[in-house]
Amino acid sequence: MAISKIVTNSVDSGVTLTSPTLASPTISSWTTATRPLSPVTGKIGYNTTTATIEVYGSSGWIPSNTSIVTNYQQFTTSGTFTVPAGVVFVNVLIVGGGGGGGNGGAGGGGGGVVFVPNYPVTPAGSLTATVGAGGAISTNGGPSQFGGDMLAFGGGGAGTSTDVSYGHVTGPKSGASGAGGSATSTAIGTAAPGSSQGSAGGIAPTISPYPAGGGGGASSVGGNGSGSVNGNGGTGAFYKMFTSYGQSGWFGGGGAGGYGTNTAGSGGLGGGGNGAVAGTANTGGGGGGSSAAGGSGTVIVAWYQ
Repeated sequence: MAISKIVTNSVDSGVTLTSPTLASPTISSWTTATRPLSPVTGKIGYNTTTATIEVYGSSGWIPSNTSIVTNYQQFTTSGTFTVPAGVVFVNVLIVGGGGGGGNGGAGGGGGGVVFVPNYPVTPAGSLTATVGAGGAISTNGGPSQFGGDMLAFGGGGAGTSTDVSYGHVTGPKSGASGAGGSATSTAIGTAAPGSSQGSAGGIAPTISPYPAGGGGGASSVGGNGSGSVNGNGGTGAFYKMFTSYGQSGWFGGGGAGGYGTNTAGSGGLGGGGNGAVAGTANTGGGGGGSSAAGGSGTVIVAWYQ
């Protein structure tokens, strides 16, 4: 009878078995200046200049963190944006001009603030940027626009000392944020109600010493006049991507109330003027009460390249 050989899982003395070591996966890295010259779609790598992973696609180099941008162009006056080669989308911030304060002490409304991420553009194409002017005394700020189809309204201008009501799209002064109410001894100074791009202004009471209301800001209403203190301007809108511009990234602040000998209010973050102080240029800040002009608007284009 045949006897089968029995095989055991034994290891000869002195022999050591080890598991294979697998290399950790790595991807290519480069700086912005040393990127591959002719990348294929889907090429991926780590950009040490921007500290982000990026992939090459139909829209050029796309960062894994879409909030990262590497290039900016600000328009402080109207002009033309020429799209750089290889860029097919941009981020755009559009700010309308701030409304002017009124001689009744009311603060002007902040300009409208519109942010459009990943706006499609054509390489080497051109788009018009229109920058709205700040409003003169009791006058709306001018609208700002980019590409012909994105519009930021100007802030509402404050009324005169005899005006008691203001409006944005249904009243005598159309604007993004509404102006504050003017000081008056005959009726409550009602504020402009603000549009989708801004907020209402503050009101003014009928009680002496008649403090005036602050203008509305892009993200909050203007303060009401109270006691012997004029209202503060409403807060504007903040964009971390644009912290090198505006008031450290704030835009569209309302102007403060500034009637008579009352304590002046404070302008809202985003360039709003204090009482009797003009709004800051290129922020869309509303002008302070007692006849201060609004600050001009701006258009800022940012992109990754």
